Amino acid sequence: MIVWSLAILLTVACGIVGFYVGAIRCAITTVALILTLVFIVPLSRLTASFMPSVGLAHPVTGALVAPLVVLLVFQILAKAISHAVTPMIDNFYKYKATDTQRMLFERMNQRIGPCVGIVNALFYMILVGIGAIGLGYGTVPLSRGTSADSWVFTSANLLAKATEATGWARVAGPYVPVSPLYLDAIDVVAEWFHQPLIQSSLSTYPPLIPLAERKDFETMGNDVTTQGFILKSPSMSEILEHAQLGPLFTDPPKLEQLLKALGNDLTDLKTFLASGQSPKFDDEKILGRWDFNLSASVAENKKARRMSALEANRMMATLATTYQLQEMTMLATIDHKVILRKGSSKTNNLLRREGTWARAEGGKYKVFIPIADDKTVEAASSIEGRRIHLQIGSLIGVFDRW
Repeated sequence: MIVWSLAILLTVACGIVGFYVGAIRCAITTVALILTLVFIVPLSRLTASFMPSVGLAHPVTGALVAPLVVLLVFQILAKAISHAVTPMIDNFYKYKATDTQRMLFERMNQRIGPCVGIVNALFYMILVGIGAIGLGYGTVPLSRGTSADSWVFTSANLLAKATEATGWARVAGPYVPVSPLYLDAIDVVAEWFHQPLIQSSLSTYPPLIPLAERKDFETMGNDVTTQGFILKSPSMSEILEHAQLGPLFTDPPKLEQLLKALGNDLTDLKTFLASGQSPKFDDEKILGRWDFNLSASVAENKKARRMSALEANRMMATLATTYQLQEMTMLATIDHKVILRKGSSKTNNLLRREGTWARAEGGKYKVFIPIADDKTVEAASSIEGRRIHLQIGSLIGVFDRW
């Protein structure tokens, strides 16, 4: 009903405008609208790339404003051309044509004007459909219902659903200037929005692992109040107003850092969230978060060679004290770094050291573990399922995938 009402209003309005301004001006506007639809996708992406330089650094804001800028530019050009051409035509019929020719032209211009105006209404409806689809793809999956959503969300959802229900989305769909990154980002956010527990999967996605090192993300992950807020199914408006969650969506530098960490490509992340598998990173089995398992390490060392109770105690002391692996977490990142850390920055007892990893023959890895600020040991590693064995000298350290 909304789409039909808009269509009728636009048809009547454009017909009236066409009657008063004439067919010439309406035809120039028609050409401008056709060019807008033809070039709206490439020009919108080009315009969006310049948005940060004029203060619109947020990618979503830039993506929404860019098509409007393209439309406005073509409309300004159309008005400028019609303003220049119309007086020339009027002067010709006023001074160089006969009165009969002038009267015939004026009548034709006035009578055909509404017809051309109705054609313009069609193109304007396509532009309305473009806006409805572009906004609706983001607002519909992030809705909590009309009682919880803001009036902006509710209005956008109603228009988007009406556009889909009438089939107008099939007409306007090919002209929607949204990037695959925008569509994938909405899919990922919507997945988290309705299933917040997937954030545990997000924290194990290889490109996002280094974010655990950042204090703001660590604080947010450990904040019981924030986690409770997420589980209460808040509306998108409430999330945007939240002190810790809001900046993830509204702060351009943070968004840029997240997208940069993901390589500006969310296709693999979507696959990872859906199946738990990452076609892009699964070949590097070392990537991820690993927690030291002391009991498994003791068992593996005893399995490798027989040892007395005294030797077992010495072995545990070496692993726990000399190599400082007790309660240690190992992060293997996509840039071939190994980060060993234990404790918490919250309690000011954080121990953090950084090493590297490299591929070895036979699907194994070499891990260079820093055991002191100025000392690094090389460990040969093998991975079996969700467990990695590090051969550190004559000892074996076992880590379990988190």
